[in-house]
Amino acid sequence: MPPSDPPFSPLSGIPDLVIGPSASENDRIDGLKLVVDSVAEMKGTAAKLLLAHWVTWAGMVVVYSVVGKVLWKSSGDVPLVLTTCAGATMALFVLIRYFTAEYVALAEGMDFEWIGGDEILVARFGERVVGALVLGMVAEGGKGRRKKAVRGEIRAWTVRRRYRGKGVGTGLLEEAVKLVEARGGEGVGFSAAHANSHRVLYDYFDKPLDEADARAERKLQDVIYEQNAFAKKNRRGS
Repeated sequence: MPPSDPPFSPLSGIPDLVIGPSASENDRIDGLKLVVDSVAEMKGTAAKLLLAHWVTWAGMVVVYSVVGKVLWKSSGDVPLVLTTCAGATMALFVLIRYFTAEYVALAEGMDFEWIGGDEILVARFGERVVGALVLGMVAEGGKGRRKKAVRGEIRAWTVRRRYRGKGVGTGLLEEAVKLVEARGGEGVGFSAAHANSHRVLYDYFDKPLDEADARAERKLQDVIYEQNAFAKKNRRGS
C-alpha cells in the first residue's frame, strides 16, 4: 500500500518570523534602513498633525474671511476670491512642508557612526527584515566604592508599516530584555534621545507623538513584568 500524502497545511510554505541580533552585515544595513525610514516617516506624521489641527484650520478660516471681505465686491469677483483662497491653501502646504523638512535632514544624517557599537536586533520574515531595535549598554552610578550599574538603553525601535500590530514590535522588546539580562544588566529603558524623540513642532502640536512614546514605554514595562525580568537584581539591590 503506497504511503499517504502528509495532510495539507494552509501555513505550509510561509516562512517563520525570526527575531534576534543581526547575524550579517546585510541584516545591519537593512535594520539601519528601517530606523532611517521611521525618522523620515515622522515628516508625514508631523505634517498630518499640523494639517488636521483645529488651530491650523481656524487660522485658515480667518484668512478666507479676510480674503472674501477685501476682494468680494460683486458676483464677478468670485473667480478672484476662489483663486486667492486656493493660493492661500497652497501657501499653507508649503509652510507645512518647510516646518517638517527637518525630519528628512535628520534621517539623512543617520548612519553606522550613529549606531556606534550598539547591537541591532532584527525581526526577519523569511529573507526580509521587517523590524529593528537598536540596543546599547550604559553604565550609571558607581560613586566611591560602589560598582557601576549597567542598564540597557533602547535607541531605536521600529517595524515596517504593513507588519505593525502583529506582535513584531513586542517580540523585539522581549528579545532586548532577554539580551540585557543575559549581559548582566539591571534594567532597560528607552533612551531620552532615541531615534524618534526629536520634535520640530511646538509642544502644543506634538502631543500625539509624546503619547506614542508613552505607549512604547508602557509596552516595554509590560514585557519586563511578564518576563519577570531583573527581579533578582532589583531585590538584591534593595
